[in-house]
Amino acid sequence: MSSTLNKKIYSYNPNFAVLNSIPENSKNLLDIGCGNGGLIDFYKGKIDGITISESEYEIAEKRLNKVFLHNLEKGLPEKLDKYDVIIASHVLEHIAFPENLLLDIKKVMNEKSVFIIALPNIMHYKYRFKLIFGNFKYENTGVMDYTHLRWYTFHSTQKMLKKSGFKITKAFVDGELPFYRITKILPKFVSNFSKKILFSISKGFFGMQLIYIIKKNI
Repeated sequence: MSSTLNKKIYSYNPNFAVLNSIPENSKNLLDIGCGNGGLIDFYKGKIDGITISESEYEIAEKRLNKVFLHNLEKGLPEKLDKYDVIIASHVLEHIAFPENLLLDIKKVMNEKSVFIIALPNIMHYKYRFKLIFGNFKYENTGVMDYTHLRWYTFHSTQKMLKKSGFKITKAFVDGELPFYRITKILPKFVSNFSKKILFSISKGFFGMQLIYIIKKNI
């Protein structure tokens, strides 16, 4: 698996649910699983990044402040700074044993730091029905990305984070509505209201990705 990850390059597709959760006054950020470093186009503070991919490293080191070529199964690299914001957007599902990484993340946080996690939701209605009918096929991207090692649900993630000593200040879901090709033509306020209603009915069923805003327990 590691040799596969060493070659795969993730281009940066802006995750606005994550970007909109970054505090405006933050000055430095650690992007865990930084891909090609494309976050620099959306965040103007200082960015350090971590990647296991040699191919990504070659691109990202030209864009970000510092980039570390590192296997996150071993936790974080040594001698990192303290950061205002730490982001792990669609990263933890690639790690077999995330506990060491979560413990290390607390070490680079101060009392005001924010840790933002995004994860794919295996319990989204689309994948529930696929699994019910025995359709288990890995894909190049998305929830069934062939490099994913773990699956998470809205509640199992919260349990893991609390056990690791974090305080969850906000937990929500994001994603497209059912029949999204039709709903794309709806006025934005109608679409947003519909999402709000469906997510309130069941975050686990309708949310495509799980988002957590976290601080460490002092």
